[in-house]
Amino acid sequence: RSIFLKSKFFIICEYYQFCRCENHRIMRAQIQLLIEVNMKFRFLMIPALGLLAASVAFAMPSDRAKTKVITPFYQALNAGSDVPTLIKQNMAENWMSCSGFQAESCKTRDQVIAGVQGFHQAIPDLKWTIKKTWVSGDQVIVQSEASGTPAGAFFGVPHSGKSFRIMTIDIHTLGRGGKVIKSEHVEDWAGALQQLH
Repeated sequence: RSIFLKSKFFIICEYYQFCRCENHRIMRAQIQLLIEVNMKFRFLMIPALGLLAASVAFAMPSDRAKTKVITPFYQALNAGSDVPTLIKQNMAENWMSCSGFQAESCKTRDQVIAGVQGFHQAIPDLKWTIKKTWVSGDQVIVQSEASGTPAGAFFGVPHSGKSFRIMTIDIHTLGRGGKVIKSEHVEDWAGALQQLH
């Protein structure tokens, strides 16, 4: 009986990776305690483990939930959107958006809001579309497409009435509160300028 119950315990631990994660050491101890207490009441053992495992699975955000966290940000990038509300929805107050490794390449949440609003004035039909997403731990990687037609000169390129369409890559890191605390991004603006010439 003891071997059977302990094997069940280790199968559950392996499946939910309790034994590999530092944050679940307390959970592991709780399950071990259940095993010791329920050796005399084995008819309670499996239901108790099932409920405990289900509660942990519910508490751990799914990949889909993590992807949904970054969706409002991309909605904010589209012209005509309520930029402050959408960005503040899931970007933490101390969120930083970085385009390089240097400290000066990072902007605060308020700076990003002002920058996006400026882009909307320069590109009235700016559209930002999520193409693919990948989730790795607490990070969400996004491949997206930005397109639009500048209303005037753009990054030194005289107004020509032409449009651009470029690819962008972003890496968003989620904090413990479930909000994004840092975003690292790369856009093919050089490709955009070539298309506008």
